Amino acid sequence: PSVGIQNMILTIENAIPSSEVSVPTGVADRIVRRTLAKREGDYANEVRRLLDAALEVMRRCGTSSRPRVADIVARAGLSNDAFYRHFKSKDALVTALLEDGGERLCSYLEYQLAKEPTPEGQVRRWVEGVLSQAVGDVAATTLAVMWNGGSAGAGLAAGRHFASAPVATLLHEPFAALG
Repeated sequence: PSVGIQNMILTIENAIPSSEVSVPTGVADRIVRRTLAKREGDYANEVRRLLDAALEVMRRCGTSSRPRVADIVARAGLSNDAFYRHFKSKDALVTALLEDGGERLCSYLEYQLAKEPTPEGQVRRWVEGVLSQAVGDVAATTLAVMWNGGSAGAGLAAGRHFASAPVATLLHEPFAALG
């Protein structure tokens, strides 16, 4: 720009306090939140796809072979970069699968208990719900996931799986009502 235009810009910049020239924090924060919300949604989708693909691949392999990360990302339609963005290893993925399964079981049991008006019936539904996990495809899938866990399942032999506390907590109220 010419010297005259540069002088005019400097005059305008000097006339406006610097706090008024910068982008207001509220606008910047809203833009950042909007950008992060989209990225968060995209990442949540990636994680769900990886979890679902891992469950499917492990179910198919059973306890006869361990799938590679490449098998899981191929089934999910994602890249190794996407996998390692969310999980540091396959064991970390298996831990997430076990946690996800525990949350799903809790949700299922809560639903079953809510259908039953009596404490005795709630305990019965809880037991039936937990035992239903030990038969058929559900049991085979759980076994395959745990078998693939390696060190991720180390606490399982001691009977202290991280999902056991939330599942057991569902019995506190019925047991209290039963005395």
